[in-house]
Amino acid sequence: MRVSILHRAAALAPVALLASCGEAPATAMRAAAVLGILALAAALARRRRFPQAGPAVLEVQSRTWLGRDAGIALIRARGESLLVGFGRDGVRLVTRLGRERAK
Repeated sequence: MRVSILHRAAALAPVALLASCGEAPATAMRAAAVLGILALAAALARRRRFPQAGPAVLEVQSRTWLGRDAGIALIRARGESLLVGFGRDGVRLVTRLGRERAK
């Protein structure tokens, strides 16, 4: 079983606190509470499931520069091909090239 550096530091934290303080029982209780909270947070983080990414909604298929600060790009968005221009002023639709037909 692999033990991370964080786990080792968390295990040694109460010992370090007890060695540095004269109020051992109160410090031990605080350290135990902190470790309990850390253990709970770690358990919750492991349980959390992140959603899987679906298919790309937007895909840049090709890009061509027309000058120093401007260009055009062929974009595929939800099955439709779009020709857009881009530059300092932003992105603008040049034309819609149509939808890809299901085979």
